[in-house]
Amino acid sequence: SFVRQHRRRRKTRVHEVDVSAFKDMPESLRVDLHVQVYMPSLLQHPLFARYHRLGDSSELGLICHTAMSEKALFLEHELFAMGQRATEMVFVTDGHGEYRSETMDGRLTERAGVHHMMFEAALWLHCYH
Repeated sequence: SFVRQHRRRRKTRVHEVDVSAFKDMPESLRVDLHVQVYMPSLLQHPLFARYHRLGDSSELGLICHTAMSEKALFLEHELFAMGQRATEMVFVTDGHGEYRSETMDGRLTERAGVHHMMFEAALWLHCYH
């Protein structure tokens, strides 16, 4: 069945929502955890990397704690629907993602692998997929 196939393909990876103890952890410890988990991805972006090199990373830590999260997708599942408002940037940390869109010349498919960013425009503009 579909579910059995995807269970076999899915890598075993623990996410924060899977560990109930994280909910009871002190806020300062959760902030530190989020910085450890998300900062490497955030620093892939040139603006945030430059800001980090300037010396004060407390705001970046706040971004890690309040604005970043994990999302695991099964093979062939969609991250968003065409026409949906783009509200978040995506950092690919495992596997790859494909973005398919219609252009004047036909269909366009872009691939993003590990350490790639997708949908950066969502940070700066009101845009749609």
